[in-house]
Amino acid sequence: MFSEGDDVYIKKYMGNSLEPDKNKIYKIEHIFSFCHSGHGTLFEKKAIFNNGRVQLIYTYDMFTKERIFYVDKIPYYKTWFCCI
Repeated sequence: MFSEGDDVYIKKYMGNSLEPDKNKIYKIEHIFSFCHSGHGTLFEKKAIFNNGRVQLIYTYDMFTKERIFYVDKIPYYKTWFCCI
């Protein structure tokens, strides 16, 4: 899943679907514990990025078992090759 130090893209709505915005790479500095959002059976996971922004990583609905991701993890080899 996600861990501190991972490089990620933030997903944005492109039309009707969530797509990663590949213009900016963020690094996860801290991940908060899983918390209840206050809306029925919906739980959410948040993180702090290297720019100081608190971002929603994903939501999970206990009733429908649906998980929606709001960030996209970048494989380590893509960040390694861009620096060569």
